[in-house]
Amino acid sequence: MSLIVEKTGVYDLLVDSGRPGWRGLGIPPDGPADRTSWALANALVGNENACALEVTLAGPVLRADADLCCAFVGAPFAVRIDGGEAAIGSVWHLHCGQVLEIGTATGGLRGYLAVAGGFQVPQLLGSRSGVGPLRRGQVLPCLFRPVMRRRWREPLPHAHVFTAATVTLRILPGSYWPVVGPTVLNHIWTVAPQSNRMGIRLHGPANWELPHDLPSQPVCPGTVQATATGELLILGVEAQTIGGYPRIAHVIEADWDLLGQLRPGQQVRFEPVNLEDARRFYFALQNWRQQWVRRLLLTARPTA
Repeated sequence: MSLIVEKTGVYDLLVDSGRPGWRGLGIPPDGPADRTSWALANALVGNENACALEVTLAGPVLRADADLCCAFVGAPFAVRIDGGEAAIGSVWHLHCGQVLEIGTATGGLRGYLAVAGGFQVPQLLGSRSGVGPLRRGQVLPCLFRPVMRRRWREPLPHAHVFTAATVTLRILPGSYWPVVGPTVLNHIWTVAPQSNRMGIRLHGPANWELPHDLPSQPVCPGTVQATATGELLILGVEAQTIGGYPRIAHVIEADWDLLGQLRPGQQVRFEPVNLEDARRFYFALQNWRQQWVRRLLLTARPTA
């Protein structure tokens, strides 16, 4: 059984939990840009850490070649099955020949389509995460595992607000923070169109003098770099492993889901926190997410 790509979206990518352990060879960890939405979509159809489809801004048109169960969680996208509206955050039963159309996000940037059993594409370096977007005509194989679920009467929670005009990111100050900190905190930054899974570019009125002939240094998702032109770069899940721009701060891991939902034109503020608070926020998010995943898994029962 499979889904067939009738039409591609802006950027559709298969993602699982990622491929950690390869940074020494220059390979990023990858995985979902919004891990919470990815985990909740999977849990709705009875999966744990399965490969799902990440869609960005506007999604694809997919045709089912067999009956299957799926769910969509993330930014508020317009989703239709054979032309009829489908509610996100719930399980759908697609029948053979039906067409699933994922339209445009009205807030946020990314959403996740999970199928019961997960997409069964070949692994590369221990992960099913794709190394490129979907292609028209591509076949996405998945396991046959129908799921029965009692009616879900409450909206799925989110640890982030997709439609907020201004998003606050919590950061740990870096070595160059004393030079740029007041400027970074006293301005509102705007997400530039030149942003992707590798990094988010922020425009602002900054004007600073920083050394830019530095030797390359290790970087990772969440690293905030300052450019000579007064812009900020926040590295994402596909970040390179080294970089030469000054590292001024690091977005705490509890806010990485927010990074994955920032869309061009959205405004960003920064709030410094200490390491103890960053750890506390991280474990609070982990516990919250695990509780919801367990709760959803307990109410999803395979029928075959």
